[in-house]
Amino acid sequence: MKVYFILLCLFSAFVTSAMSLSGLLAAPPQLKWAKGQGTALGDHVIEGVQTNDGGFCLVGKTDEPGRQWADGFVIKLDAQGALQWQRRLGGRKSQEEARCIVEIDDGYLVGGTFSGKRYKSKAGVSKIDRTGNVVWTMLVPHEQFGAVRGLAVGRDGDWIGTGYTDFNDAEIPFVAEEAVGLLFKANRDGALKWQRSLSVMQGSKVEVNTTNGMIAICGTEWRGLEDPDLEHREENEDVSGGEARNQEPSDDEAEHQDGCLLLLDENGQHQRLHYYGGSGMDQFFDLEPAGDGWVMAGHTASFGQGWDVWLVCVDAKGALRWQKTFGQPLGGQEGLIFDECYGVKQTHDGGFVLACGSGVEPDNIQDENDERNVWAAYLIKTDGQGNCQWEYTYHRPAEGHNACEWVIPLYDGGYLMLLDSDHLGDAEEENVGLLKLDKPIEGS
Repeated sequence: MKVYFILLCLFSAFVTSAMSLSGLLAAPPQLKWAKGQGTALGDHVIEGVQTNDGGFCLVGKTDEPGRQWADGFVIKLDAQGALQWQRRLGGRKSQEEARCIVEIDDGYLVGGTFSGKRYKSKAGVSKIDRTGNVVWTMLVPHEQFGAVRGLAVGRDGDWIGTGYTDFNDAEIPFVAEEAVGLLFKANRDGALKWQRSLSVMQGSKVEVNTTNGMIAICGTEWRGLEDPDLEHREENEDVSGGEARNQEPSDDEAEHQDGCLLLLDENGQHQRLHYYGGSGMDQFFDLEPAGDGWVMAGHTASFGQGWDVWLVCVDAKGALRWQKTFGQPLGGQEGLIFDECYGVKQTHDGGFVLACGSGVEPDNIQDENDERNVWAAYLIKTDGQGNCQWEYTYHRPAEGHNACEWVIPLYDGGYLMLLDSDHLGDAEEENVGLLKLDKPIEGS
């Protein structure tokens, strides 16, 4: 009887613990529909917005015939994901990509890279009307190749753009190393008002504080002994480390990347520069207002055995409030799996939702039969303090890869996930995948 009682107590403790763990996360929302759009020439969706008519407008890139070059694309959908129109942006034998979009009163502003003289791709912005026609395109003056990666509307109705210039490659990389960060302001007709070079190699996204006009830019920068400007920056700039490393790199610390935040006044004059991360590789790709501060999202290799989704919250001056990491929705060996994040949005309840992908990188494959070799689209919902509330994973290993590149919180409380997909839609590969999730059930 004593042995039986002990076993019963152990079983009861196990069940209680399992119930407690399962209760930590709420049930994810239900999938309402899954669709695909695009062409048969290898599409890559970057981001999108829900439009005032309840539909969606998406931007990205698609290959030209022969696949040596790419064009930008703009896709307009109705509220059910049905195609209304699709437009290519660009000429033959030149590199164009559409990287960001803002809806305005009479159409859309699309930022990216557009062909200039002698097929040299330049950082620029196109205005698109409601039917997909290009009204005008402005190119930012600079040397070599460049791209606009983020757009925001300023307090005065003019718009602010960030990205990079002076790069040696026409194709836009994840991080434009050895480029020159770009910030500029233009009026509603596309006339350039001013242009600034940043102290980091690229601006990934930009936001404007509508109260005081302060401009915030997130990005990624190399840090370490081989950075010729590091000593100067540490001496003269307001630099902050992350929660796991609240000090500057030691003499024996290897060169690595950190996420960074630049704060500038409404005229683009530098105010503060902060770095975040640890001694590994850390990258920021998106920025979102959060109360009187900001949240930044990307991925990090500093706080675990592999790459993890990374969410960082700071106050209005850039001081760290908290940071969180997430990953491995499918389990597996942590060091082999890459959990990436390219988008974050604030939700109606003051929390955040992150657009992610999870899978084994080709260089890490050890078991060819592991289903985690096929990437999964991964959505994470947190509260306002970055605590995970639920996760949604779309994994179809028998059909092909999926990775969530962007997420749009919807007017009805649901979410639209924008995917790079191998199988959604009629095209044979690299489709624009769309997952519509219903509004989560309260209390679930």
